[in-house]
Amino acid sequence: MTTYYGIDLAKKQWLVASYCNTQISYKLVNTLCDIYFNDKDIIVIDMPVILPKTIDEYPRQWDIQAKQQLGRKHGSIFYAPLEKDLERDYIEINKDLEKQNKPKLSKQSFNLFPAIKDLQKLIKKYPKLYIEEAHPELYFNRLDPKINSKHTITGIEQRISLLKENPISAHNSALKNWKSFCKENRLYFDDFCDATSMLYHAYNTIKID
Repeated sequence: MTTYYGIDLAKKQWLVASYCNTQISYKLVNTLCDIYFNDKDIIVIDMPVILPKTIDEYPRQWDIQAKQQLGRKHGSIFYAPLEKDLERDYIEINKDLEKQNKPKLSKQSFNLFPAIKDLQKLIKKYPKLYIEEAHPELYFNRLDPKINSKHTITGIEQRISLLKENPISAHNSALKNWKSFCKENRLYFDDFCDATSMLYHAYNTIKID
């Protein structure tokens, strides 16, 4: 049986939304390898999955196109690092990128290195597992290009309304009292929206024969 997953980094943990047997659930885990997957599962995650291997592949076309789609809101997209740079110093990485006339790696991207490495471990552990990279802001922007920032209560309420319009929300009891659910589970509102959007993307758009 297939379980669908939407995964988002919530501070130093992963917020995992899953759908199986008409039930949607949420949990926090320290590492992705703490979750047991089977080869039929489908994962959509807000984290770089395929990293550039050479300087010519940096920045990735995915990142460039995502920034273009978001326009003035492109700051939420960080360039994925080269695979070999995951073990290197931030200053040295950017020195090399500058020599190659490439965009510098942001501090935000560098701070994601532990999470990126954790995802790469999962990929090696489950080589047959379907894992797709996506971005919550792209998801919500497609539904409402005028949506407000997720760092405002208006923006969060807009995202909750959009999530409630999705047919799969009938199985998501957490959405009915989302504020209470997040507070009881110590979840940030934006992380809850992001993980849920990735889950809905996984269930609604990905079909594997």
